Amino acid sequence: MTTTPKPPTPQAISALLRKAGFSRSTSSTTGIKGWHNYSSGYVVKHGDEAGVVWVSYRDGSFRATDETRARGTAALGDFEAAIVAAGFAVSHGTRMWDDLIVTAPADTEGEGR
Repeated sequence: MTTTPKPPTPQAISALLRKAGFSRSTSSTTGIKGWHNYSSGYVVKHGDEAGVVWVSYRDGSFRATDETRARGTAALGDFEAAIVAAGFAVSHGTRMWDDLIVTAPADTEGEGR
């Protein structure tokens, strides 16, 4: 019997990352209308198409430096490992920030699954 992989949802991917021990980025308002402070952690959003989820990392700082970029790259690698281990496919995006694009894996009928 073959199982059809379920498409990912932001809620499911967020829960997966939380259970893997990662922290979600949260926002808090500032004294300036429309401005927010963000904590470091993962951010999960709907993709442009059904069955696509974007995962990115916020480091909580105001300025991008080589150090903050390195932390983000390391965090995304850790997120990717947890997501792939759960059976989802991951590719890398090229939006304004580095991100992961999570989709259901291709049907693997006949490959022992």
